[in-house]
Amino acid sequence: MDIKKILHEISQNEQEKFRFFKEMLIDYCSNKKNAVISIFRDLRHYEIELGEYLSGRFHIIVDRSITLKVLKTIRIELEIIRYRMRHPGISMEEMAKPLKTSFNLKWTGNNVDFVELIYALQAIGYINDGKITLKELFDTMGEILNFEVKDYSRTFRDVRNRGDRTKLLDEMKQVMLQKMDKFDERT
Repeated sequence: MDIKKILHEISQNEQEKFRFFKEMLIDYCSNKKNAVISIFRDLRHYEIELGEYLSGRFHIIVDRSITLKVLKTIRIELEIIRYRMRHPGISMEEMAKPLKTSFNLKWTGNNVDFVELIYALQAIGYINDGKITLKELFDTMGEILNFEVKDYSRTFRDVRNRGDRTKLLDEMKQVMLQKMDKFDERT
């Protein structure tokens, strides 16, 4: 599979071609002639390559939303393969049960608040013992919360230059204290 060609093809007629890509990927991953390890290796390479395209390191122009959809689909298949590898004796009926691979959550705050929150999470070091890059954290939290952040480094510069540098964090603290006070009043 040539991932660059696939991205270009999907961008021509997004809905129909993306559906075709998903079917092709599922067929490829389900084909018993393909060794699981080989499929896993291929998908990991595609995942890394797509991440590189999104980072802009290759100076290749790709449609970000399409690339994210393709990446998410590949990650779903990788998760299924990981599950199959951890549970080699699993029945087809068990495999047919849906895995939780997507989140029904949506960030409803603004871009600036999202950036402030993610930078704070990375700064405190409570995720992976602080061994996570901002990019990984933005990508992961963006995927979980169905939010595509726009230019987080420039936005963070704006956050640093504003009068109230920790506006969201201060607001979160205030709301949390109010919630605790309400619970205290009930007891």
